Amino acid sequence: MFRKFPDIPTAPNCQCLLKTSTELRSIWDIIWSCAATIFACTFLSIHPNIPAPDESWWKVTRRRTKIMIYAIIAPEMVIWWAMRQWVGARKVARDYEAHGWTKTHGYFVQMGGFMLFENGIPSRTLLLPELEDLMKEGNVDLPDVTEDDIEDKSKGDILSKGLVLLQTSWFIVQCIARGIQGLALTELELVTLAFAVLNGVMYFLWWNKPLDVKCAVPVHLKEDIRSKSRVGNGGIVTINEKAVEEEWESERKKEADEAEKIGGKSKKRDVVRLAITTIKSWTFWIPRVLGSMFASITDCHCDSRFWWPVKLLRYILKGFINLSIAALHPLIDMLGADRSDFIEPGVKRVSTFYASKAADDRDDIMASISAVIAAVFGGIHCIAWSFQFPSYQERILWRVSSLIIVAVPIVFLFTCIMNNVTSTTIEKYWEAIEPVFKYTVLLGVVFYIFARLILLMQAIISLRSLSSGAYETVQWITFVPHI
Repeated sequence: MFRKFPDIPTAPNCQCLLKTSTELRSIWDIIWSCAATIFACTFLSIHPNIPAPDESWWKVTRRRTKIMIYAIIAPEMVIWWAMRQWVGARKVARDYEAHGWTKTHGYFVQMGGFMLFENGIPSRTLLLPELEDLMKEGNVDLPDVTEDDIEDKSKGDILSKGLVLLQTSWFIVQCIARGIQGLALTELELVTLAFAVLNGVMYFLWWNKPLDVKCAVPVHLKEDIRSKSRVGNGGIVTINEKAVEEEWESERKKEADEAEKIGGKSKKRDVVRLAITTIKSWTFWIPRVLGSMFASITDCHCDSRFWWPVKLLRYILKGFINLSIAALHPLIDMLGADRSDFIEPGVKRVSTFYASKAADDRDDIMASISAVIAAVFGGIHCIAWSFQFPSYQERILWRVSSLIIVAVPIVFLFTCIMNNVTSTTIEKYWEAIEPVFKYTVLLGVVFYIFARLILLMQAIISLRSLSSGAYETVQWITFVPHI
């Protein structure tokens, strides 16, 4: 008896009511195209490291989902991680060109692609420095694996990667086309556009990296070496394992000594290492200081009925701080906090955001490039400066948040440049004001994360009130293949 009418925009004075349904799109069309593109940019495009042999599919999926969340919150940090692996892969390809190794081999060894086997049992993951030491001692041979063998393990090929690039390219083109035709672009589409642009950079860096490899290539310890073992407190310990334990402890001590020297009077300071050390110290001391402060307040000899708001605030703040610290640790790892090229004995996978130490010498260059990419990423959000928002307050909030995610990378870029200036006069003045910029960047990281979350929430909330032009489609773009 009653017919169900299709969803039609209800904006006042809507001229698009005269258009046919094929010339209009619904809110669900907008959400679907944005969600599919963001999923392609933050999940399908991510090339994770190889999991441990005994890890369940649930644990692997949970880790990859966490990477996707961080790719949504701070995609430029994933770019930094990819850039560090790209530099390491190029170095491996140069050093082992005579053995037929390529950048694919360089990525594969950084992913944890080689596993040391003793008596047919997997012992630990082998990274290139330890593999080189074992080969020099004659304990193992160079793995005989070709690029085709590695690509056969990969779940990604030109076709699968091409489909993701096709989707992101289609989205970028349709956003540009809407701008040329004067059609409104929603805030959600603008956020998605920023992800699509960064996805192109990510694919450039990871194009030769195998995707979603599950199993490492076994590297067997030779028979004459396996026979040289002794019984220790923990059971049978091979000579090689003992050497690895000593080497691993030596690497840890060396890294700790280097961290203490950072921020000294050296002519060229490592901004990245300084940031890692400072953030780590913050995450250690802030919970303890605040915890002691609230404990002293709540433990005073007063009627507890009057202090329950303070106790409640204490638990809320404690939870917030713990959550913030848990969120910061993966970001620190992407910067390169775990720079040891030796795996702890018994560990059968590399860390989630591992990259070779070969990238350490170019930290300042990579930091500068990442800062430029982050500034461009933030600049795309500034396109919505004069967009129509549901309220004036939301427009101001969008503008402030956009400025934050542009300003923080620019300040960081300036800090990186000034730390490499060789002029004595400039360096003298810079040393006086450097702490201001250093702590501005570190505090800016916190504001940056909040600004990103605000922009993501606003992009979704703003869908409740769209202009009439946002519902119109670019006709010819629908004929281009996309998801």
